Amino acid sequence: CSSGLDPLVPGDEDKPYKCQLCRSSFRYKGNLASHRTVHTGEKPYHCSICGARFNRPANLKTHSRIHSGEKPYKCETCGSRFVQVAHLRAHVLIHTGEKPYPCPTCGTRFRHLQTLKSHVRIHTGEKPYHEPVTS
Repeated sequence: CSSGLDPLVPGDEDKPYKCQLCRSSFRYKGNLASHRTVHTGEKPYHCSICGARFNRPANLKTHSRIHSGEKPYKCETCGSRFVQVAHLRAHVLIHTGEKPYPCPTCGTRFRHLQTLKSHVRIHTGEKPYHEPVTS
Protein backbone atom coordinates (compact mmCIF):
# COMPACT_ATOMS: atom_id res chain seq x y z
CA CYS A 1 0.00 0.00 0.00
CA SER A 2 1.10 3.58 -0.46
CA SER A 3 1.63 4.06 3.28
CA GLY A 4 4.66 1.77 3.09
CA LEU A 5 3.13 -0.62 5.62
CA ASP A 6 2.86 -4.26 4.70
CA PRO A 7 0.05 -6.32 6.22
CA LEU A 8 0.80 -8.83 8.94
CA VAL A 9 2.90 -11.74 7.71
CA PRO A 10 2.02 -15.15 9.21
CA GLY A 11 4.64 -16.24 11.74
CA ASP A 12 5.87 -12.68 12.19
CA GLU A 13 3.19 -11.36 14.52
CA ASP A 14 5.67 -9.63 16.83
CA LYS A 15 6.98 -7.33 14.05
CA PRO A 16 4.14 -6.73 11.62
CA TYR A 17 5.43 -3.48 10.06
CA LYS A 18 7.87 -4.06 7.19
CA CYS A 19 10.06 -1.53 5.42
CA GLN A 20 9.48 -1.97 1.70
CA LEU A 21 12.97 -0.73 0.88
CA CYS A 22 15.17 -2.96 3.04
CA ARG A 23 12.73 -5.40 4.63
CA SER A 24 13.54 -4.42 8.21
CA SER A 25 10.68 -5.31 10.56
CA PHE A 26 9.18 -3.36 13.43
CA ARG A 27 6.75 -4.04 16.23
CA TYR A 28 5.28 -0.54 16.14
CA LYS A 29 4.13 1.65 13.27
CA GLY A 30 5.98 4.66 14.72
CA ASN A 31 9.27 2.77 14.69
CA LEU A 32 8.84 2.08 10.99
CA ALA A 33 8.10 5.75 10.37
CA SER A 34 11.26 6.70 12.25
CA HIS A 35 13.27 4.07 10.34
CA ARG A 36 12.26 5.53 6.97
CA THR A 37 14.54 8.52 7.61
CA VAL A 38 17.48 6.13 7.04
CA HIS A 39 16.38 5.90 3.40
CA THR A 40 15.15 9.45 2.84
CA GLY A 41 18.13 11.18 4.44
CA GLU A 42 15.72 13.32 6.44
CA LYS A 43 17.19 14.63 9.71
CA PRO A 44 14.38 16.40 11.54
CA TYR A 45 16.05 16.52 14.97
CA HIS A 46 18.62 19.26 15.46
CA CYS A 47 20.94 20.31 18.25
CA SER A 48 20.03 23.75 19.55
CA ILE A 49 23.66 24.35 20.58
CA CYS A 50 25.68 23.49 17.47
CA GLY A 51 23.05 22.81 14.79
CA ALA A 52 24.05 19.18 14.14
CA ARG A 53 21.13 17.23 12.68
CA PHE A 54 19.95 13.68 13.34
CA ASN A 55 17.42 11.25 11.94
CA ARG A 56 16.37 9.91 15.35
CA PRO A 57 15.69 11.58 18.68
CA ALA A 58 17.87 9.04 20.50
CA ASN A 59 20.85 10.08 18.37
CA LEU A 60 20.25 13.72 19.28
CA LYS A 61 20.08 12.77 22.96
CA THR A 62 23.40 10.93 22.75
CA HIS A 63 24.95 13.86 20.87
CA SER A 64 23.75 16.34 23.48
CA ARG A 65 26.01 14.60 26.01
CA ILE A 66 28.99 16.07 24.16
CA HIS A 67 27.81 19.51 25.23
CA SER A 68 26.63 18.57 28.73
CA GLY A 69 29.61 16.38 29.59
CA GLU A 70 27.25 13.66 30.82
CA LYS A 71 28.84 10.20 30.79
CA PRO A 72 26.21 7.86 32.25
CA TYR A 73 27.93 4.53 31.52
CA LYS A 74 30.61 3.49 34.03
CA CYS A 75 33.14 0.67 33.84
CA GLU A 76 32.81 -1.36 37.04
CA THR A 77 36.45 -2.45 36.80
CA CYS A 78 38.32 0.85 36.48
CA GLY A 79 35.69 3.57 36.86
CA SER A 80 36.10 5.05 33.37
CA ARG A 81 32.89 6.68 32.14
CA PHE A 82 31.39 6.82 28.65
CA VAL A 83 28.80 8.76 26.66
CA GLN A 84 27.49 5.66 24.87
CA VAL A 85 26.90 2.15 26.16
CA ALA A 86 28.57 0.79 23.00
CA HIS A 87 31.76 2.62 23.99
CA LEU A 88 31.61 1.01 27.44
CA ARG A 89 31.13 -2.45 25.91
CA ALA A 90 34.16 -1.93 23.67
CA HIS A 91 36.20 -0.64 26.62
CA VAL A 92 35.39 -3.62 28.85
CA LEU A 93 37.20 -5.88 26.36
CA ILE A 94 40.46 -4.27 27.50
CA HIS A 95 39.94 -5.79 30.94
CA THR A 96 38.70 -9.20 29.78
CA GLY A 97 41.31 -9.59 27.03
CA GLU A 98 38.55 -10.82 24.73
CA LYS A 99 39.15 -10.38 21.00
CA PRO A 100 35.84 -11.35 19.40
CA TYR A 101 36.64 -10.40 15.78
CA PRO A 102 38.71 -13.01 13.87
CA CYS A 103 40.18 -12.35 10.43
CA PRO A 104 38.53 -14.80 8.02
CA THR A 105 41.79 -15.07 6.04
CA CYS A 106 44.55 -15.54 8.63
CA GLY A 107 42.69 -16.02 11.91
CA THR A 108 44.29 -13.10 13.75
CA ARG A 109 41.80 -11.83 16.33
CA PHE A 110 40.92 -8.24 17.14
CA ARG A 111 39.25 -6.44 20.00
CA HIS A 112 37.42 -3.97 17.75
CA LEU A 113 35.55 -4.51 14.49
CA GLN A 114 37.08 -1.41 12.91
CA THR A 115 40.58 -2.75 13.59
CA LEU A 116 39.63 -6.01 11.86
CA LYS A 117 38.27 -4.07 8.87
CA SER A 118 41.54 -2.16 8.58
CA HIS A 119 43.55 -5.39 8.92
CA VAL A 120 41.57 -7.16 6.18
CA ARG A 121 42.93 -4.59 3.71
CA ILE A 122 46.33 -6.24 4.10
CA HIS A 123 44.85 -9.29 2.41
CA THR A 124 42.64 -7.50 -0.14
CA GLY A 125 45.09 -4.77 -1.12
CA GLU A 126 42.33 -2.18 -0.75
CA LYS A 127 43.59 1.34 -0.18
CA PRO A 128 40.87 3.61 1.26
CA TYR A 129 42.81 6.70 0.29
CA HIS A 130 44.03 8.24 -2.95
CA GLU A 131 47.74 8.25 -3.57
CA PRO A 132 49.02 11.52 -5.00
CA VAL A 133 49.98 11.43 -8.66
CA THR A 134 53.68 12.07 -9.09
CA SER A 135 55.15 13.38 -12.30
